[in-house]
Amino acid sequence: MSNTIEAVDVYATWRGLLQDPRTPIVEDQPACGRYAVQFIKEGPVVPVAIDPDGSGGVVATSPFSDSHDMEQVWPRAAKRPLTSEDFEALWAKAGSNQPPAEDDADDVEALIARVEAASELHDAASEGDLADALHVLKRSADDLAERQKSVEEPLKQQLAAVSDTYKPQIEAAKTARTKALALVARHLQDTGKDGIKGRYGKKISLRVREEKNVVDPGAFLDHMLETNRPAVVEAVAKALKGKAAAGTPGVEVVEKVSAQ
Repeated sequence: MSNTIEAVDVYATWRGLLQDPRTPIVEDQPACGRYAVQFIKEGPVVPVAIDPDGSGGVVATSPFSDSHDMEQVWPRAAKRPLTSEDFEALWAKAGSNQPPAEDDADDVEALIARVEAASELHDAASEGDLADALHVLKRSADDLAERQKSVEEPLKQQLAAVSDTYKPQIEAAKTARTKALALVARHLQDTGKDGIKGRYGKKISLRVREEKNVVDPGAFLDHMLETNRPAVVEAVAKALKGKAAAGTPGVEVVEKVSAQ
């Protein structure tokens, strides 16, 4: 009995898309074929070839890169399948406007100079060159931003860890200092003194100041209603006037007419 290995046509979906754009695709399963991809809004349309990589996967190539990030390529590519002839023509056109080599991508000044030089010309080739240079310039800026982020994030985590470690101690020290100052101030007040001399001979005046906090709003409101009802009623009515609604006990609705 002989075993037959059936060949799988990895380009079948691409050919189907050429015939009918409604051909079903799978978002996480790129289909080999020839496509046009616009990586940046209002940016250049780039020819991208998706082919088997020889190890069971696929790779996306263009005149500007031997290996594109597949998440950036698919399923955008599925929206613009190209015939082999159209693909070759777009590839040749894009190749004539090839941006600087990857090694030059970090040379921001050189890229800016290239953009400025291209913007002074008006033929189609220079416009394509300008678009490609802008594309590479943006990619360089994105790369630099990612590098900055990769450095900042660990530093933020380290600072947060240090803060978590020392914050309780700092708060405890502040509380102890406040209590100590209060004791000294009370002593000065009781002895009739108006201050103490600090470490460097500078006079420090301390005064006891009482701060009132309402810890039981209900009890406080009951007391104020008993002792100062008119003022409380007036204050509450003003504060909550915007929340008054028809049908609420104690609320009267009065219609007022004004000329517009």
